[in-house]
Amino acid sequence: MEREKNIKNIFYISICLFFALQINAQNYYVSTSGSDSNNGTSPSTPFKTIQKAADIVNPGDTVYVMNGTYTNSCATCNVVTITRAGTPNAWITFTTYLGHKPKLRFNGWNGFQIKGPAAYIEISGFEIEGNNTSVTLEEALKQSTTNPDPRFNGGGIGIDGRNTTNKPHHIRIINNKVYNCGGGGIGGIHTDYVTVSGNEVYNNSWYTIYATSGISFWQAWNYDNNTTDYKIIITNNKVYNNKTQVPWVATGKLSDGNGIIIDDSKNTQSGSTGTPYRGRFLVANNISYNNGGSGIHSFLSENVDIINNTSYHNGTVVGYAEIFANQSNNVRVINNICYARTDGSINSNYQNTNVTYNYNVYYNSSKIAVKGPNDIIADPLFVRLALDNTADFHLRAGSPAIDSALGSMSRPDDFEGNTRPIGAGYDRGAYEYNSSGTPINTSTSTTSTPQTMTRTFTITFTRTNTPVPPTNTPTRTSTLGISPTLTRTATPVILSIWRVRSGVSASYTDSQGNVWSADTNYNGGLTYSTTKAIVDALPSATDQALYQTERYGSSFTYVFNVPVGTYQITLKFAETLFTSSGKRVFNVNINGSEVINNFDIYATAGANRAIDMVINNITASNGLITIVFTGVVENAKICSIQVIPQPPTPTVQIPTNTSTRTNTPVPPTNTPTRTSTLGISPTLTRTATPVILSIWRVRSGVSASYTDSQGNVWSADTNYNGGLTYSTTKAIVDALPSATDQALYQTERYGSSFTYVFNVPVGTYQITLKFAETLFTSSGKRVFNVNINGSEVINNFDIYATAGANRAIDMVINNITASNGLITIVFTGVVENAKICSIQVIPQPPTPTVQIPTNTSTRTNTPVPPTNTATRTATQIPSTSTPTVQIPTNTSTRTNTPVPPTNTATRTATQIPSTSTPTTPTVVPTTPIPTNTYTRTNTPVPPTNTPTKTFTPVPPTPTPVVTAAGNITLRLKSGVTSDSTNSPHPQIRIVNTGTSAINLNTVEARYWINCDCTGQSVQAWLDWAGKMPQGTSINSNVQLTVVAKTQGTQTHYISVKFTGGIILQPNEYAEVQMRFNKSNWSNMLQSNDWSYAAYNDFTNWSRITGYINGVKVWGDEPTAGTTSQSAQVVDVLSYPNPATNGSGTTITYSIGSSGVTAGDVNYSISDADAEVILKIYTISGRMIWSKELRGISNVSTGKHAIYWDGKTSGGREIAAGTYILKVELKSRGEVSSKSFVIVMLK
Repeated sequence: MEREKNIKNIFYISICLFFALQINAQNYYVSTSGSDSNNGTSPSTPFKTIQKAADIVNPGDTVYVMNGTYTNSCATCNVVTITRAGTPNAWITFTTYLGHKPKLRFNGWNGFQIKGPAAYIEISGFEIEGNNTSVTLEEALKQSTTNPDPRFNGGGIGIDGRNTTNKPHHIRIINNKVYNCGGGGIGGIHTDYVTVSGNEVYNNSWYTIYATSGISFWQAWNYDNNTTDYKIIITNNKVYNNKTQVPWVATGKLSDGNGIIIDDSKNTQSGSTGTPYRGRFLVANNISYNNGGSGIHSFLSENVDIINNTSYHNGTVVGYAEIFANQSNNVRVINNICYARTDGSINSNYQNTNVTYNYNVYYNSSKIAVKGPNDIIADPLFVRLALDNTADFHLRAGSPAIDSALGSMSRPDDFEGNTRPIGAGYDRGAYEYNSSGTPINTSTSTTSTPQTMTRTFTITFTRTNTPVPPTNTPTRTSTLGISPTLTRTATPVILSIWRVRSGVSASYTDSQGNVWSADTNYNGGLTYSTTKAIVDALPSATDQALYQTERYGSSFTYVFNVPVGTYQITLKFAETLFTSSGKRVFNVNINGSEVINNFDIYATAGANRAIDMVINNITASNGLITIVFTGVVENAKICSIQVIPQPPTPTVQIPTNTSTRTNTPVPPTNTPTRTSTLGISPTLTRTATPVILSIWRVRSGVSASYTDSQGNVWSADTNYNGGLTYSTTKAIVDALPSATDQALYQTERYGSSFTYVFNVPVGTYQITLKFAETLFTSSGKRVFNVNINGSEVINNFDIYATAGANRAIDMVINNITASNGLITIVFTGVVENAKICSIQVIPQPPTPTVQIPTNTSTRTNTPVPPTNTATRTATQIPSTSTPTVQIPTNTSTRTNTPVPPTNTATRTATQIPSTSTPTTPTVVPTTPIPTNTYTRTNTPVPPTNTPTKTFTPVPPTPTPVVTAAGNITLRLKSGVTSDSTNSPHPQIRIVNTGTSAINLNTVEARYWINCDCTGQSVQAWLDWAGKMPQGTSINSNVQLTVVAKTQGTQTHYISVKFTGGIILQPNEYAEVQMRFNKSNWSNMLQSNDWSYAAYNDFTNWSRITGYINGVKVWGDEPTAGTTSQSAQVVDVLSYPNPATNGSGTTITYSIGSSGVTAGDVNYSISDADAEVILKIYTISGRMIWSKELRGISNVSTGKHAIYWDGKTSGGREIAAGTYILKVELKSRGEVSSKSFVIVMLK
């Protein structure tokens, strides 16, 4: 009895504490007709400004903002600055009052700014308009770069953790409209745990000097050591027409204006001392289009998942790709749709590590730097293309995005909150296709507002299938706030019983015959489903479906129209994600009363176990049941909801949980398999209706399809019987149709005997069998036969003896007759296993011919075997009852004298005449016996007509062949033409102006610079590279290297080299667009760079040097004369000036000499002891910083630039004020100097 009393006392004390906590939370109201002298605690006594409420809120408080336009109080002010913090269990919320649509309109720095120590803050439902309509581009282009004007640079919602140790964290930006801001739309700097979801962000970044974007996160900060969960989440946003039109102050060039960017989470830029961000980013279900920069962009960042987004017509200003990673690590780009502007870039893969592109749809451009094995190039079939908000990116029937996504990476819902999948599989892109053509989610946005009423309620916890006598049946009475009515339509659906299955688009009938509708009547939240087995489901164990789907989110609502009366609410939960306590904690509020507080499903029930929370005596005096779920730790969730009239005798039964938990796995009740068939996958066993194709291309031994360089799709392995599989990553030489198609030779099916059978229309066919020996390194180790339709077409075939190791060879068999509609290919081992890499079956070309150009390129650095000058031909055997083909006999004479390879073999193409009657199948190897004088095909041959080749090697030539000078011409275009920039952007074209093909592997270009470095290193980056005029991306084949070499007055050159054996035919060219910078991103001068010229279009330029096989064939390397005349400092400047403390400034000085102009970079000073000394003094004459510079790069005629970080020589920050810069040149005992005033601002 005493124990029972104690339990009751504890229970009642807990209830009292619960209600005491709720009473402490305060609601504030704001109206433009209010007064900041009011108490703000009711709609009738509101504050006038949101700022007043923001200054006094405490954890758990909510600020409701009523109609009106709220503006900044001064020219440089924010409309609202938030610095106060909530707690994990009591967030501070700023939202709109029920039925009201307030607007923040500003011409200051921000609409909302959230600064440390602010935390646990939510901003939802606001319209925020910037100042774009009040200024012009002409005015913006004239704005000061040293005294920035917020009219041009203000941002909508900013989260800023700079310059403080108490950085903002745990922020939610939900369902806002942010537009017409001169600066960025929504941005976070030095912050963590931020969710940006459901926002519309457009027409931002137009007039800023700071290169902002629609939604951006720069240099994220580690709040904790969590490396496994998504911490910065950007989902379900519509982001469009954000662009920069004013050059970035740091570079003097247009930059960014992206839809969404994750920027420098590695914390490397602007002298950052922060540690790399270790949390994970999720960018999902967003629609990003017509932005000046990229649609979605990961730059210098890590651990980013870009999933199920739709990107269209981006890069309109700066030419960035649709969705891509750049200099990033651990990025997954999966299930997206990228519809490029005409010939715009789809993606990029520059200097990335562990970046995956897969299951994406690409369209409208050939500039695809990376194509994953399951990426599709096809029209996604959007409903309506447009560049404004009338665009409709829903999918039409027949879209290749439908049912073809990777299910394991798909988001559980789509942009509109519809549960995925709707059809047979998950869809790619932001929208899930709905064949009915009507939205599944038809709820409207509402916001609940508290009022006050008194009522009695009882709460019942049920978790067992066996009735147990109640151990405690308390009745609780309390006076709490309750939500008012929502705006109801003229004819609402009013039901006395509601049963809703959350997070799913299909209804369900339970074991008692009750029908649970598809998810409805919700506002906000996302959806998820699982097939995990759920224990203790109710009303019976078979009703697990009521717990396997869910709606979840930081805050979401259900509203049910019911007849006035009293109701019992049953909320069904199961924790299917977390496996420990404390991972998910949330509250539930019904009609204004918090009926469940700090609820942890796992702590209450465990994992994958059903628990029903039954709340009695809920009075719907206004005909509404409003249920609000709010996350405290992580997201709130709900699986299913039942609303029924209150039973006559409401009681509380808290049964003892007597269930037994075991470790026996329970099989899921539904484990659908989702596949995406991109290639040809017919059945092997023929049926009455077999799949019949006239063209088959099959990649053996692999489960993924492949698209070759000619656009042909090779299906995953299919139609085989017997054999095993193997794959390798070894490089394969001489792949066809081009050198990039090594994947067709890196997988295989092998075995002592195995078969392929292809169903084809009756006719005559050409069969191409692709081989490469990747295992053995000597002859005789693997020998096998190939039989097609009963004829042995290849006999005693030894791949190594024919082609060597890791070298492609194609065997082309002509005139195979499929009189019964079948092509049957049998591989049989003679010595070891037979093997095949890939198979092509195409209709026999009527007159197969080939033109094989002579290849006179020289290969070097390759060990050479003894000379072998055999002549090989393919001999056709006259037709007999059993057609056969003889592999050419090798009658060579071998010697032991190594001979340098010359690749100058003579090749001829033998044409096989067309006949009206079936002819003997012929087989011709497309690769010769490896000798010192073999010739390889560098011109891809279309796979639909694989020619017959005869190779006649010739003796090696004694003189190596090197392309003559003048065969390449280098042309320059400067992407940045301002003299001072922190990132020059040279663009180089390497043009084949000769008459012979050139292998780019032999070519190097050098761009020479004077880096003006004082200890910094130089970095080079590739923006894009392509083989032109075709426009084929070769990003992955370009190697940029910064080489430190003093030559003339220059200190470095940027080396451009190539891999992959790309061939430039005469008049073709390779275009390389690159940029470089100092490691601290301080400004560099271009005027003292040897290779720089302010060319706005591609122009022949001899100061970029070109080399073939290490021999200079184009241009002039840097040279420098020496002047013995006295030299002087002729000019001194600094930029920016005024400078900002902490940002530093770039000092420029120019040196001239008698007879030499200051702009000439070609002269050094003959005095080896000459030096330049930079000094900074206070206004009182005290020297606080100095720098001595020696060497030709700093002490030569022309202009030089040195970065000063704004600190003393001891590394201490200086005070704001006026300082004197003095530049001295000491040479031959003489001193020349000039001074300049620098203003430093705080």
